[in-house]
Parts: sequence; structure tokens; C-alpha cells
Amino acid sequence: SVEHARSYAARGWRVVPVIPGQKRPSIERWPTTATTDPDLITQWWAAWPDHGVGIVTGETSGIFVLDVDPAHADAYVRFNALEQA
Repeated sequence: SVEHARSYAARGWRVVPVIPGQKRPSIERWPTTATTDPDLITQWWAAWPDHGVGIVTGETSGIFVLDVDPAHADAYVRFNALEQA
């Protein structure tokens, strides 16, 4: 929602609108177009009120993601062991 997007942006996290039911942003060049600008965020969610919120990860936001796929049992087991450490 626009409230969530604006809240994340206020933390310095650059956001993009994400197509419902997908992991794909609805804007082109999203890695460079993502924003913390509250006015632009309001415009985007006025145009796409049903869209989710994507946060650009990495150095730009200070958020890093580790994606562990449970289908790859060995990696999943090692991740669980790391989590317990």
C-alpha cells in the first residue's frame, strides 16, 4: 500500500510498485528509478493502488537478502544450522 511504501521510503529504502501476484516491478529501469520521494510514491500508488511494494536491496538501502530454496535440501539444512549458531 502507499502507506507502507512511504514508511519504507522514510527509512531511506528505495521502493518500487510490484505487479500483484508477481515479483516483477511495474516500472522500467527499476534499479535506478526506485525512489524515496513521497510525491512520486503517491503518484505511483494512485495509478496502481493494488500493487505491492518492492524494496531495492543491496548497498543502496543497506538491506541484504539471502534466498534459501527449501527444494535444495543440502543448502536448506546448512542454512538451518547457521541460523541455530
